[in-house]
Amino acid sequence: MRSPKDRIHQCVIFYNVGGYHRARLDSAKEMCLTHGWEFSAIQITGNTREHPWGDFEEPDYLVTLSDHQDGKTPQFKDRKRLNTVLDQLNPTHVAIPGWGFDFSRYALAWCRSRRRAAILMSESKYNDARRVWWKELIKEHSVIRHFDSAIVGGQLHRDYLERMGCHPKKIFSGYDVVNNQYYQSTTSQYQDQPDLVWQPDEIRDRRVVLSVNRFIPRKNLAVLITAFSNFLNSLETPSKKSWRLVLLGEGQEKSNLEALSCQLGIQEHVLFPGFRSYQEIPKWYASSEIFVHPASAEQWGLVVNEAMAAGLPSIVSNRCGCYPDLILEDQTGLGFTPTDVGQLTQQLQKLAASRELRSRLGAAGRSHIFTKFSSEAFGRGLYDCVKVAGTRIRKSV
Repeated sequence: MRSPKDRIHQCVIFYNVGGYHRARLDSAKEMCLTHGWEFSAIQITGNTREHPWGDFEEPDYLVTLSDHQDGKTPQFKDRKRLNTVLDQLNPTHVAIPGWGFDFSRYALAWCRSRRRAAILMSESKYNDARRVWWKELIKEHSVIRHFDSAIVGGQLHRDYLERMGCHPKKIFSGYDVVNNQYYQSTTSQYQDQPDLVWQPDEIRDRRVVLSVNRFIPRKNLAVLITAFSNFLNSLETPSKKSWRLVLLGEGQEKSNLEALSCQLGIQEHVLFPGFRSYQEIPKWYASSEIFVHPASAEQWGLVVNEAMAAGLPSIVSNRCGCYPDLILEDQTGLGFTPTDVGQLTQQLQKLAASRELRSRLGAAGRSHIFTKFSSEAFGRGLYDCVKVAGTRIRKSV
């Protein structure tokens, strides 16, 4: 029988839980059950305008602190409420999302005051923003060193934490994963149907280049529209008529992007169907031939995981945090420099011209994402974090 001092209770905090968070949390819960540990999770808010996930059934292990939060910056002013819930749950290990949010700092302070292990969940990388040396030094000594272990998305995030003084043996992978099986099975179910009645009317019998984003400047969608225009202009008229660029999402840049499409004379070829929920989006993956994620700055890019799990050949900006880990050039996908319209145009031409290449990259990408970036990787990474952190606060990372 486990003695009280050896008790382990893993708690994971997220700002707002959607489909891919649920896959990670279920993985963590299964890991805890396997090892005889307790498990709980906290979401700061049940709904946010910035990330409307669609219908979502909350699991019984999840505690929600507020019904709704507005604004673009995740925050939670009620520190007392968070402390009260943590006291009630009484976890021995708390997995905390980053260090920049107020609630992340509150949770870290709670761990320090209660002498509980703090696990950092991070997808920050060095080139996310202009770094100032003295600010980095303050961050390292006042925040980072108080975490006992860390789980990160990939190599760029590991490199940044090591640069910040974290010991390499206390950093583990598995943070940026989605429910691969969900995207694989739902898209396959659509594609296996003998007719196309399920296909959205806007793109029935069309060849689709798909991108899924919030319409904000760093998503770099103007470059994608321009490259797609160049791609269309390189085609003969019969082929040109069949292609559509579908931009799923909403945001402040929408009117500018629509105006650009008109300016380039391709408004009939660029579609803006709006936001699509977690339940709806597999239908769009199943209807597409090429996926593009053109962001000029992106900590990871989970839509790339989704598209690859759905079997779509993907073209991904090399400024995305996921690029070094997910895109093995000409093996699991294609990359490009986000400021280079010509390079993106060439990659579109390359994929559009070869069904064999699209099939090969799609299959290899799906195999890679299932092998290296399954949702179970989150549970395994947390297990390693707990084992390194021990049963109470030790030396920092």
